[in-house]
Amino acid sequence: DLPHVLIDLDLHTPKKIFFLVYLCQITDTVGKLATQFAAHANVEVTCQFNEKFKNAFREGLILKVELQHFPDASFVEKRFEVSNLLEKILGPFRDVNGGLLEHIEKNYQALAHSFAEVPSDLRSFFDSMTPEDERATCPPTLIKTLFLTAQKVEKELVIEEDAWVGAMIKIDDPKLKKTLSKAFSKARFALANAPSGAIFISYLHHPTAEEVSQFKTLIANYLKELKSKEDPTRILRLCTTARFTSFDPRTGTEEETSYLHKMLFEGLTRIDPSGKPEPAIAKKIEISPDGKCYTFRLRKSKWSNGMPLTAHDFLYSWQMILTRKDLAPLSYLFDSIQNAQKIKEGLLPLSEFGATAPDNHTLVVHLQSPCVPFLEICALSLFSPICQQVDEKEPSWSLSQGEDYVCNGPFTLESKDDAGGLILRKNLLYWENARVNLNKVTIPFVSHEEGKRLFLKKEVDAFLFYQYPDLQEKRDSTFNLFRGVTNKVFLSFNCQVPPFHNKKVRQAIAFAIDRGKILKSFIRKARPTTSFFSSFTYPANHQESGCIENIEQAQRLLIQAIVEDPDVRNTFFDQTILVLDGVSELPWVLCNYLNDVLGLRWKPIIKKVNDSNTCFQSKKPFQALLSGWINRTSDAGYFLEIFSLPNNFANTTNWTHPLMQSIIAKTKIAQCQKEKMELFQEGERLLTEEMPMVPLFDVEYPTLSHPYVKGIYGNHLQKFDLRFATKSQESNV
Repeated sequence: DLPHVLIDLDLHTPKKIFFLVYLCQITDTVGKLATQFAAHANVEVTCQFNEKFKNAFREGLILKVELQHFPDASFVEKRFEVSNLLEKILGPFRDVNGGLLEHIEKNYQALAHSFAEVPSDLRSFFDSMTPEDERATCPPTLIKTLFLTAQKVEKELVIEEDAWVGAMIKIDDPKLKKTLSKAFSKARFALANAPSGAIFISYLHHPTAEEVSQFKTLIANYLKELKSKEDPTRILRLCTTARFTSFDPRTGTEEETSYLHKMLFEGLTRIDPSGKPEPAIAKKIEISPDGKCYTFRLRKSKWSNGMPLTAHDFLYSWQMILTRKDLAPLSYLFDSIQNAQKIKEGLLPLSEFGATAPDNHTLVVHLQSPCVPFLEICALSLFSPICQQVDEKEPSWSLSQGEDYVCNGPFTLESKDDAGGLILRKNLLYWENARVNLNKVTIPFVSHEEGKRLFLKKEVDAFLFYQYPDLQEKRDSTFNLFRGVTNKVFLSFNCQVPPFHNKKVRQAIAFAIDRGKILKSFIRKARPTTSFFSSFTYPANHQESGCIENIEQAQRLLIQAIVEDPDVRNTFFDQTILVLDGVSELPWVLCNYLNDVLGLRWKPIIKKVNDSNTCFQSKKPFQALLSGWINRTSDAGYFLEIFSLPNNFANTTNWTHPLMQSIIAKTKIAQCQKEKMELFQEGERLLTEEMPMVPLFDVEYPTLSHPYVKGIYGNHLQKFDLRFATKSQESNV
């Protein structure tokens, strides 16, 4: 038979390179092989053996071959030299290791050619694959899949395909490789340099069903042990009594949900600790001299799935809000952008929208008229981008979790449970992830009593949206309170149906309410108010608007309405007030009070908060609604805007008025603050006269935290921001 030869690289110096050659052949003469190499000065026989084999001899040699070497020489080319030398001496032979280096190089070239542009770290990834022959035999398609998938891994990933099973883990632990090698003789390994860090990779080719099960179990047990050792100072444990109703920033309208979105998404701007807008995904913002054109220069950033985030993602999300009714509960907030309102009404095509993306990193927005709070508006979660490719391919992506939930904020949605609890993970692809200290945030949904117990025992680090006064009143140096924004509580009337279509009925209710008396049975931290505006947006709101408690006036107006309008007479006395859960005992207190002073038979109807979107998106099937309002910008026009159309999502009254529409239009083109203030005063006078809703109280729902948690802040535009929070070891883990 032909000689069997295995050629292996031994060592190299700056000037020389040495190969070991293992050679075996069946011959008819003892020492025949050794004799053939004796005359070659650069070949040394380091070991020789002979044995009788049937009617012949089996001879084996180990040779050391020395060649000249230069720094830029290829090892593959040098191996070819050895192969050619052996062929001259021996004639044809069988290359046992198949020209391993040659095959490795050919396999890499095939892999590199599969990329339009070869990644800079592809070679290092390829060279990390072990054992060595894997680089020569692994299909380039699989190598490419492993490389690209690893770029998206944040923490860990287990993959099961028809031809292989694998795991990718952000870990540097030699013990894991040893464990896998012992468990699976055919385990293969690699190391990828991903955006999240070094990713350890192990996989099996063509595993049996039993091997797949064993592999996944081993990895799961390892990860379970790994997570049990997580640093507790990088896990923030929160709890909340408020449910998060949507994981799509285009549809989540409740305040609590919008703050969750800010942990998962980031828009062009964000609100800093002082309450001012600052650049976020927009690296630079240029405003035209007339204040009607904003050019946003976007920084390079990525979605949590590794895809690049572009200006087209912003544009796509905004356009969907204008054209899809299911995504449009707060679409009126886009009305400051040129032609947005007409596009919503179907009067203009999307091509006329005032926002354009001339390239991947530029978004140009033309406004109808100058809008001072536009950068504040851009910080709203509603204006967040949505990954266009994901949304078009899988419109229900927001119902998912883990890697299928694609976002761009400081955290990702790792999991959510049926009870409403969430686990967030640090988004390693977030553009500012180096500033995010927390690796994990847990947010269980709890009752008031359970939340209080967990907080006082330090089993949670912060209590979000705390709606009750007991802990606030007992507060001392043992924990912190972040007041943040103020929630204005209104009693809204459906002005299109009896009895509240009658203005005198609405005015009668407004005059009948004794806010101070009601507060004694409600939340002592609340403040009575007769103003429709938040204090920081409208300095004149300390002035009384005229509807202070006056029972005689209330009864007089009510009698007039009953006499004049049979619809009032037939419907007024038996009414319901719709309430979303979480508003404490106020609905019962308010109904009981009105029943006593006006001889009514009113009662509250409690509706789960996750039903509120459906309720508001329908034709508002209620007569009266107890609701809250938080001004999300520092401009009072933000509140007036809800009355621009009767069917606006936030217009719980179905009321509008030609004069109000005129006032709103004028505020958008007002040239100075004094002019705007005069318009706001005119708007409040009209609201006081028409009374589509009754302002009741200003209520603070603060966030409580223990002193060992630092970096949480709130201000007049947002309840809290914890993306850069830190935590010491003083918690009760």
